[in-house]
Amino acid sequence: NLIRDTIAIPSKNGLKDMSAWMGYKFRHPDLSGMAMPFLYSEYVSKPDENLLRNLLEYNEDDIRSLEHVVSFIRSGMKYLS
Repeated sequence: NLIRDTIAIPSKNGLKDMSAWMGYKFRHPDLSGMAMPFLYSEYVSKPDENLLRNLLEYNEDDIRSLEHVVSFIRSGMKYLS
């Protein structure tokens, strides 16, 4: 993996760990991707606006944290060339 071979990141190298190490602030750091299907099932069976907001924010953070990692790496790559 290019990222793992090029950048020393003190984490498990998962997206959440990498982006947090790179400064991304998650709105729900206590939630995990593994919990999402269960929370979604809970929402489907008993709709709750707070639960829906948490699901949507978690998914948005997932996308934004990936953008954050890419931006972080791109900004560092200009110093390597």
